[in-house]
Amino acid sequence: MTAGADVRTARAAVLLTDRPVIALTADLAADLAACAASGRVLQIVSAPHSRMTLALRSSMDGRHAQWIVADATGYYEGTTGRPMQWTGEAFTPLPDADDYASPFVTPPRIPLGTHLVLTYQTTHTPGALLGGPVERLTTLLTGAEPVGWGATEPLTHLWSQADLTDFADAALQQGRTTRLIVRGAGRRTLMASITVTAHPTIPGGLAESTVVTAGHEPHDPPPLAHLPQLVDLLVKAHPIASLVASLRPGAPDLTTEPRWTGTASPLGLAVNGDREPPANFTATRLGTPHAPVTWFPLGDGQNPEDWHRHKELLTRLHPIR
Repeated sequence: MTAGADVRTARAAVLLTDRPVIALTADLAADLAACAASGRVLQIVSAPHSRMTLALRSSMDGRHAQWIVADATGYYEGTTGRPMQWTGEAFTPLPDADDYASPFVTPPRIPLGTHLVLTYQTTHTPGALLGGPVERLTTLLTGAEPVGWGATEPLTHLWSQADLTDFADAALQQGRTTRLIVRGAGRRTLMASITVTAHPTIPGGLAESTVVTAGHEPHDPPPLAHLPQLVDLLVKAHPIASLVASLRPGAPDLTTEPRWTGTASPLGLAVNGDREPPANFTATRLGTPHAPVTWFPLGDGQNPEDWHRHKELLTRLHPIR
């Protein structure tokens, strides 16, 4: 059941909205869950001037949830620019379209800055507090600790590692994967998305995958020269399994318009252990002697083709035995 849907068919639940900023509210989160359970796709229809928060935009995977934009020329998918049509059952790609919808390739209304994106994986032993790595990164990137956390927007909890841990533990005891949002309150806009699951091999342990995104104004570029030092400060306090750093163009407030703004490009990869760099790669040792981490630079964050280097590095790294 998707109570918030304006149109419901066997294939889709369609929600119409005229909000200038569309957020991952509790109602929308419930609609997403209901559609996933029923096999429907949730299609959120908005005007071209609407923007999405990063938390909701990250849920628009194109399969279970789509952002449909309506304008005078028709419909298009807000995340891809594909022209769409209404079939009576769902919005589907226009079969004869051979180009992006024209509004998708118009300049953004909000001046673009840069998003620094850090994606890391780590494990937690039974009884350990969650939130340490994201708290450290938020402080390093914004100058202040996180302000709050929650499962939906607006956030409903003030920042507390203990409360976040209790929430995740309770969800996992019920067999539910935990997905949480964390926000910063410092000099830059920051949002983190945390996914916590039961660890597959550590009884009572937890596996965490987190994406931290910091928005930078054009006059405040990310401190790329200091990125290895930033990762070093993180891993000395909180060991991680891996971390990928990348850049992408985007609004400094982390909202997304239904327009093309560019794609992400890698900066570097950190992996646990003292690794020898493969041929054509360089490496820097980070961390502590007891928990070393190796940092591999991959690019300057301006060339999406550097993802091929990322893939090559992953295939050539061997696990420590």
